[in-house]
Parts: sequence; structure tokens; C-alpha cells
Amino acid sequence: MPDPQRDIKDLYVYEPNQLENSSPFEVFLAHTDEKEQLGKLLVDRISQLPSTEIALLDVGCGDGSLAASLLAGLTEKDTSYTGIDPVQFNIDKAAANLQHTHSEIQLRTVGFEDFQAPTKYDVIIASNLYHLGEHEVVDFIHRLQTMLLSTGVGYFIYRDDQDDILTMRQQFESRLYEDFRLPRTARMVINACLSNDITIDNISRLEASIHIPDDKKLKAKILEFIFNRTLDSMPETMQSDIDHFVTARKNTFTTAQKILQFKP
Repeated sequence: MPDPQRDIKDLYVYEPNQLENSSPFEVFLAHTDEKEQLGKLLVDRISQLPSTEIALLDVGCGDGSLAASLLAGLTEKDTSYTGIDPVQFNIDKAAANLQHTHSEIQLRTVGFEDFQAPTKYDVIIASNLYHLGEHEVVDFIHRLQTMLLSTGVGYFIYRDDQDDILTMRQQFESRLYEDFRLPRTARMVINACLSNDITIDNISRLEASIHIPDDKKLKAKILEFIFNRTLDSMPETMQSDIDHFVTARKNTFTTAQKILQFKP
């Protein structure tokens, strides 16, 4: 059986000389407990569902790191897992990260807009889909609701307003882009849902942390993941200001997410 105490970081190496060859996202994951904390919270919620068999859909599954945590913790459930992501690289990484689980696994390279659900699900998870506009979020959640069983539950995860990553993006991206707009936050999503008669059954707030290492290459990769561009592509004065932002927080960021729970 999977180890319910399995650490997400077990999926990644820690030696700096190896992490240097890893993707920015992998380096980010190796220095944060964000997905671990989220996985534990969702395991606790899903474990309380009365059914012993769980059909779970993960929209935007990425590299499967959150799924690995979930499936390792849901040892008392017979879980069938479907993960979808439009990027083949992510699906390949998910396949590798989930190969030792004892659950039924299906992974599909497909965007949500093209996904045809073959069945209805007990649980649907969708996290941090920042490309969606406010009206798109409403349509997105409405469609998720149609994919749930009558007794099912969905979780939509989004960054909270009080989050150091959002604060940093807001402060520096406004200097990088003329067409900059404030990053969407959980509050905006909640307001959009309330304005469109989507009932949110429960809202949880989850805090985690990310440690920014002193190693220049690793630090640059984490910041590249956050900004979705390399530090070298930014003006030198901005690089210096970003470094001050990091050191002012003693190289540790507090991150916060809201978990919005909804039903069909």
C-alpha cells in the first residue's frame, strides 16, 4: 500500500547540482510545503465522504505531485484517478510520479474545453487556473458542476489576496508590462460566483511557506517560475529590487490559498 505519510518532496532530488538541471517548477516544489499542505487538507475532506469508492477528476493535473499526495493519503478509499492537462510534458511527468500508486490511473493530454467526461465523478479538483477571466471562471465552475454525481463535491483552489507571491508579482510586473492588470485572486472568484448564483458550500484558507535558497541558480529558477520569465531578461535595477524584496522577508515567503468547495 502507498505510504500515507509520503512527502511530496520525495518526488524530487535535493542535491543542488542535480536541481540545477531541473525545471523551475520542480525547483519551486523542492523548496515549498504548499502542495503537501493542500494534499493533507484535501485528503482529510475526501476521507469523510461516505462512499468507499471514489472517482476523482483532477483538472490541470500538472506533473501529478498533488495527485501523488492525495492517492498516498486515501488508503481507505478505492480511488480511480483521472488527470487531464493540455501539456504533454506535464502528463509524462505525472505518469512517472504516479507509477508506484496502487490506484487506477488515467492520464489524458487534453484541455478542459475539449475534454468529454466519460462518466460523472465523486470528486473534482481544479487548482490555480490563472488564465481564466472572471466570467470564464463562472462558466468553468458551472461545467464542473455538471460533471459531478449528485452526491459529489468539487474543489476550486486559488491564491488568496494575502500572499507574498501575488504581492511580489503585483509590485514588479506592473513595472514590466504596460498592459499589466492585478492578478486575479480568490476574492474575485468568490465575488463572481456569488454574482452568478453559484453556491460555495465551504471556504477554507490554507497557509504554507516557500524558502528561497541562497544558491543563485536555484533562486533564479524559483523566481523564473513565479514570474514566468528569466531574471536575466529584467532590468538590472529590477533584479536588485527583487533581491531586496526576498531578503527583506528573510528568504521565506508566506503563501496562502483559498479552497472553495461546491456541489452539483
